Amino acid sequence: MLLVGDRGLRLECETPTSRGERARGLRGRAGLGPGRAILLERCTSIHTFGVAFPITVAWLDRSLRVTDVRILPPRRLTLPRRRRGHVLELGAGADIRVGDRLRIV
Repeated sequence: MLLVGDRGLRLECETPTSRGERARGLRGRAGLGPGRAILLERCTSIHTFGVAFPITVAWLDRSLRVTDVRILPPRRLTLPRRRRGHVLELGAGADIRVGDRLRIV
């Protein structure tokens, strides 16, 4: 899946579909390259246990607008979010900002 942002951001996204793929996430990887991301649909919380590198995490509402962005180091857990939206996991330092609107191409 390709996501495009209103500021020119282009992300090639993996979208895990099974429980096993979602649970595995980024564990066992060396990193996420530039322009690569994982989109977790209908997600309220994530963790970085077993992930060897920091990631940028963007929470999206149902219309794919960025509502929050955080850098999450390894071995961390986010508190569950009340509203169920989507989570986008990117390499640390990705240029994504609150208010960005993404669309599927």
